[in-house]
Amino acid sequence: MLRAQPDGTTDASRHSHENTARPEPVEGRAWGPATFASWFDKLARRGFHGFGAGRRPMTPQHDSPTLTVSAFAKINLTLEVLGRRDDGLHEVATVLQTIDLADGLRFRHAEAMSLRCRGMPRTPDNLIIRAANLLRDAIGVSAGAWIHCAKRIPLAAGLGGGSADAAATLRGLNQLWGVGLDEERLLELASLLGADVPYALRGGTALATGNGRTLKWLPDAPRHWVVLVPLHGDDPAKTAEMYRRLLPRDMTDGTLARRQAVAITAGAVDYGCVRSAFLRAAEDRWPEVSRALDALLVAAACAATLSGAGPSVVGLYRTRAAALEGMKAVRAEGLPARLCRFVVPADARPSAACRRNLLVAGAGPQQCQTNSDEPDRP
Repeated sequence: MLRAQPDGTTDASRHSHENTARPEPVEGRAWGPATFASWFDKLARRGFHGFGAGRRPMTPQHDSPTLTVSAFAKINLTLEVLGRRDDGLHEVATVLQTIDLADGLRFRHAEAMSLRCRGMPRTPDNLIIRAANLLRDAIGVSAGAWIHCAKRIPLAAGLGGGSADAAATLRGLNQLWGVGLDEERLLELASLLGADVPYALRGGTALATGNGRTLKWLPDAPRHWVVLVPLHGDDPAKTAEMYRRLLPRDMTDGTLARRQAVAITAGAVDYGCVRSAFLRAAEDRWPEVSRALDALLVAAACAATLSGAGPSVVGLYRTRAAALEGMKAVRAEGLPARLCRFVVPADARPSAACRRNLLVAGAGPQQCQTNSDEPDRP
């Protein structure tokens, strides 16, 4: 079981210095590199293989292939909250779309489970840790993996970064370990991790209803450029707070999301339906939201809205040139902005060559990239 410790490490990667033999000082001996090398050689012959003896190594097996999976951010083209359900969750209707901002996750075979990720706390509720443990428990194996996450999606920003990482972990380990679970089974596991994780497993364009886990996959939305204003939430639990801030006038009946789904099925985006139930509450909570929306609309965005429960803001553009002007307008307001675009499910699938590499016995280290263009370009 991969567990996070209070100091931010996982139990597979912590080093214990207890009960470790130490060299006794010898009068007149100079302790140089050669002496220490000889000392460690003797310890190795006695069964000691480094500090933390008795624990599994946290390094990957360097003769195994590396699988790299992109975890794409999502935006909400339409987001409605219909009310609170009997189970305490909220009824929603939202149209989701992946964009090419992505975290990069790398997986390698290892004897134990370990996780490295800068910019993200390694706590027990870390979704990468939870997804890895969930898959291992579901299939009943003791396989390990070395996991590295290059974090690019800002935390608590309304962009679904944690859910994307969890979905990428399920896909990556399912392939790395040769488990062969089909998408239906992976979706069942994903639903245990969070409302957005099943959607992130496939990506693309979808209508999510109910508590967010009931998905209707839609045709790929027409390609758009996106000016993303990636504002950072100051509280990882801000989504629950934003739901508490909703007033009855913020709630609607789901008509806008259904209209958006019909428009996308017909090959268009209905800009009049690009709305978010959280917009009023977000503008009250974060003043930058209003500034970003105003800048995007002045810069001729086809539509602009909040993503998720905020605070990130997105503007839609039909052309790259127009989107560049929008990005400049936002930056002129002293706000961060980057250029993104819609991506479709095929962009998130590991390539055929990558799948072959994982099946080649005795293959040397290889980078198996997804089919997408560079996901983190400005």
